[in-house]
Amino acid sequence: MRRLDKQEREVAARRTHAINMAGIVAGVAIAAGMLVAAVFLGINNQPWLAALLSGPSILALIKVFVLRKSGNGDMAATATANKTATQNLVP
Repeated sequence: MRRLDKQEREVAARRTHAINMAGIVAGVAIAAGMLVAAVFLGINNQPWLAALLSGPSILALIKVFVLRKSGNGDMAATATANKTATQNLVP
């Protein structure tokens, strides 16, 4: 019985490690993609959209994928950045 419990714990530990690593890889991929898109949009005269992609929204997404938790402060900061960036749009 003890051997079975030990094997189950090892399998669970491997599974948890794989899930954590997948979250880190996904967070890095999303962050890199958003930063590349922000630079591309900034170069192509779209600074407001670049600001949306490189502001607090990227930090909130990284926090969700890597730490697997999010708070109300993250969403409030993202909403404030969105409002500030889109406030200066020229119709």
